[in-house]
Amino acid sequence: METVLPGEAIAGGRSVRFQETSETDAGETSSSVMYYDATTGALLGGSTLADGYSSVIGSDGYPTGDIYDPDGNLTTLAGILKMDEWTFDETLLGQWVVANDMSSASAEEQLEGYIQYIFDEATTQFYQEEVEFKTYSRAGELIGW
Repeated sequence: METVLPGEAIAGGRSVRFQETSETDAGETSSSVMYYDATTGALLGGSTLADGYSSVIGSDGYPTGDIYDPDGNLTTLAGILKMDEWTFDETLLGQWVVANDMSSASAEEQLEGYIQYIFDEATTQFYQEEVEFKTYSRAGELIGW
């Protein structure tokens, strides 16, 4: 996303306004930038930054799911949580595979599908309720949300 000052135009000639906010909680600072159409006031999108991770906000005001790590690499919340390293109940995984007609898929594809299912179920409620995640770390190690 390009940097635009109030009253300037972005590609296509649209004038934008932006709103910057920042908050410090327990010594940790997070910030956000939201972009609005200067004429209509419609939200165009934005981003949030916390602990070096940047999350993209869509024009509907909800996270798009795009998250960038401190080095600018695209990642996911599932990746940050290292869900691919979790241990899963094989019985529940097997039931999910049958219920979702994935018996002919490889074991890796089945596990990826199941991880995505668990992740979607867990995060859907957070996004619907607009829950704000707060991270807690000790000596640089993530210890809780």
